Formats: sequence, C-alpha cells, structure tokens
Amino acid sequence: MINGQLFEAQAGGYYDVHFSVRHGINETPIIGASVQLDGFATQTTGSSGMAVFSGVEGGSQLAYTVTHTGYLTEEGSVSVVNENLSVTVLLHPGSGTTVGNPETQTQLSVFRILPQEDIFLLNCLK
Repeated sequence: MINGQLFEAQAGGYYDVHFSVRHGINETPIIGASVQLDGFATQTTGSSGMAVFSGVEGGSQLAYTVTHTGYLTEEGSVSVVNENLSVTVLLHPGSGTTVGNPETQTQLSVFRILPQEDIFLLNCLK
C-alpha cells in the first residue's frame, strides 16, 4: 500500500527453475531421471542429478512430473515469482518394484502407501 492505495504486485521477467533429483533414502543424485515441466521440453538429469528449465515466465505456476525406472513417480507444482527457483525432488524406490532371488524363490516388493508421506509397504513373498 502506497499513499493509501493498494497495488497488486506484477510478475515479470524470465527465470530458471533448477530441479535436483535425489534418491529418497540416501539423497545421492539420480542420473537419467526425466523431469517434465508444463510447457517445456522434457529434461534428463545429468551426473549431478540436475535438470534446468530456462525462460520460465515470472508469475507462472506450473505442474511437474519426475520419473525414473525403478522409482516412484513424483508430481508437484512450482510457483515462479521474480527469481530463479531451486526444487529438490526425492525419488523413492518402488512403483511396484520387485526384487527377486531365484535361488531362494524370494521376492521383495516396495509400494508407497501415502503419496504425501514417506510410508511404504514392503511385501516379502517366499
């Protein structure tokens, strides 16, 4: 408010959105994850687990999806307001991932129970 008048903040300019994709348990970088940001070409993370989207308009709110084989998909949204933005995404092993041992005929499957929390179901079959 200036001199009794209310002004609405105007977004403007173009910014970078940096995604850091990490393993959900030990937080090591994940190489080769696909990061989709609405309105932009899909980026693939490099050796540092980073994907960068340039030219994101200030004031934008955009949905994103991060995927990698053997990990649960993570989705969310980002709001870009007049500055570059860094987003850390933790991918957890799962999405019905099954690891088997043919010698013992044992299978371990990992499923995420609640998408908003780190609660998993481990299913061991013999």
